[in-house]
Amino acid sequence: MIPIIGKKKPYSYDGIEFASKEEIYFRWYLDDLKAAGIITSFDYQPAAWVLSDGAKAMQTIELKTKTKKVERTLFRPKTYQPDFLVYFNLECLATVDFYEDFKKYSITRKPADIPFLGGSGGCCSVDIKPKFERDSARSRAFSLIQAWVFHLYNIYVQPIVYQKLFEKTFTPARFLLTDRTGKARKINFKVRSLQEFID
Repeated sequence: MIPIIGKKKPYSYDGIEFASKEEIYFRWYLDDLKAAGIITSFDYQPAAWVLSDGAKAMQTIELKTKTKKVERTLFRPKTYQPDFLVYFNLECLATVDFYEDFKKYSITRKPADIPFLGGSGGCCSVDIKPKFERDSARSRAFSLIQAWVFHLYNIYVQPIVYQKLFEKTFTPARFLLTDRTGKARKINFKVRSLQEFID
């Protein structure tokens, strides 16, 4: 039986609730990588990173007979939670071209051409993006968060659009079938299996 995606938001798959179908499609991609031994594990919505503490200030309020001080919030603490943390099998990476370590200060391709760009230890932080970002303010906000995380933690958060990733590398087997009926999905790019991509 083909596992299906739940009908309503939040989207559910394999007993987990996801924020979008795009995240589930990426999960299928990771399932194939894990089955092949290319990644060892992955975490969905791991613990959030603290970007800044909040700030408060005391306000003096004049009453009829006295004054009192009231604590006011200037802004709340800021955190960021990546969609996925992906852990690559470093032994496989010698022969499989999926991942590069930006901390080596030397990469073989343009960053946009590297499927996964992460730090030492084979860990990559991923933020799943829609193919068309309708809200340019959200896109700008992510760019700031990306820089913020890098500055504080020396971690590069990689934005991934699943269609571009599938076309550049391989299409996960489960994605070849529609979400609920299991019929052949119409795909408007050349489909390769993981093995074809490796070969």
